[in-house]
Amino acid sequence: MAERELEKYEQNAIDTCPDEEYRVKLKKWVMKHKKPLDNYDLKKLKDKVEKFNRKHNKTS
Repeated sequence: MAERELEKYEQNAIDTCPDEEYRVKLKKWVMKHKKPLDNYDLKKLKDKVEKFNRKHNKTS
């Protein structure tokens, strides 16, 4: 699979996640899309980051 360059807004959304390992996972999820994320997929990405943050803020 040919990798594509991430758009700036995609990278910014990924960078809001504090965990490096999860950022790599999110980046792979974004790169599965052949085209840049549309509004719906960008919202899904942000929701994934928020869910991760909520889950890990409870335990710390």
